[in-house]
Amino acid sequence: MEIINFILAGIHHFLNITWSLLLAFFLLFGGKWCIGNFIEITMPGFMRKSKRAYKEDGE
Repeated sequence: MEIINFILAGIHHFLNITWSLLLAFFLLFGGKWCIGNFIEITMPGFMRKSKRAYKEDGE
């Protein structure tokens, strides 16, 4: 049972790091998150002039 808890704790740690990085990149470079067809969050990033910054279609 301790092995399973150790593996699950490792997965939990990895997912926390992954979601933290995803949120950091979203805040820095902007982007669009869509949840189904009814929720859409579009945000320009803090680093708007970066080459990696999110660009809307038609810009």
